[in-house]
Amino acid sequence: YLNRDLSKVILLDTHPEHVATHPENSIVVPKWTGNPGDKGLVAMIPFLESIGIYKPQDVRPILQAYEGKDVPLEYAKKEAEARERHIAEWKDKSRGLAAGGFTLSSLFGVTTDVGTPHSPIPPTYLEQKRAEAQRQYKDEQAYIASHKAEFDKLLEEDRQAMAKEMSGSLWGVLDGMAGKKPVEDAKKTAEGGDAQGKK
Repeated sequence: YLNRDLSKVILLDTHPEHVATHPENSIVVPKWTGNPGDKGLVAMIPFLESIGIYKPQDVRPILQAYEGKDVPLEYAKKEAEARERHIAEWKDKSRGLAAGGFTLSSLFGVTTDVGTPHSPIPPTYLEQKRAEAQRQYKDEQAYIASHKAEFDKLLEEDRQAMAKEMSGSLWGVLDGMAGKKPVEDAKKTAEGGDAQGKK
């Protein structure tokens, strides 16, 4: 119905029957009960964000791997495991450089503790992209706030133009959509014709 590539579609719903035609594209989330502290949808953001960042060829195998599980919780575990691997790899690489590689401190005879890298842990690819998106969002919000008067003016001009177009009667609008001349224009044309005939 949406005419979208289903390999790129994720449907969130609270009723399994609503997604019965495409369960492989769906995540069934708990229904909101009115609790203002409910963070069910907010908790989905990191998972959906990672899909948007990594742009998998097909989302369906990923959704299948999470079927029947608490998606936010399971995803948080996987992201934490990935970060631990990232830190371990970074430490191994740092130790290797310090132990066998040429460093500025070794040139001057300064010894360093090989077991503990001193530079800060670099962010993962996901963390970098997440930070970029957050910066971009903040920049956009700042731009909107600083140009609020201009945007308000444009919106008001659009509203007035639409109101002017829609100011005729319902029949006039329908006639306009059908390509017919409004009744007033037809009258003026007819009156102009009569006046010319009388002359």
